[in-house]
Amino acid sequence: MAQIVPVLKQSKSDRIISFRSPTAKDASIIRKHYERVFHDNSFMLTSGEEFIANDEQVAAGIDTFWNDPNKVAFIAEYENELIGIMTVTPRETKRVKHVGMIALTIKEEWRGQRMGSLFFEVMLEWAEAHPVIEKLSGEAFAHNERSLRLLKSFGFVEEGRKIGEVKYPDGTYVDTIFIAKSVKGN
Repeated sequence: MAQIVPVLKQSKSDRIISFRSPTAKDASIIRKHYERVFHDNSFMLTSGEEFIANDEQVAAGIDTFWNDPNKVAFIAEYENELIGIMTVTPRETKRVKHVGMIALTIKEEWRGQRMGSLFFEVMLEWAEAHPVIEKLSGEAFAHNERSLRLLKSFGFVEEGRKIGEVKYPDGTYVDTIFIAKSVKGN
């Protein structure tokens, strides 16, 4: 993994937030974070009951980031409390390996505290310095206005829409929006 240099950032409520790369020792807190976020958030593709992983599996997942110089994962913490996780994973084939797919999860009680912006600041610093990643790409639910506003505030633009891509248990459908940003001026 292309590690990030640990960095401190200030939240909206003036709390000092620590950002760092996770290690296998973080597996348990990361697993619990994902279980909670996937259970509590209707804006995730994975639902709470679908996320089934033990600490060893999560640790192995963290190791895949450490073993690939084109991937990065980082966590945010406040007083040893995990706030969120962001990952950038390159596409697999040579022709699109320059594209990093982004994913971000933040605990509900930390939303609205500038946490998304802080994550994007750290991630963009990493991406702009990375020798392979030239473009960042992600997907957001069309009705997730907060996420789309955040992405657009960092220069991401809509590249496409998948109509009815997500189906909720009540039978309603939601579109997803592809959004991307060039980080190398291409």
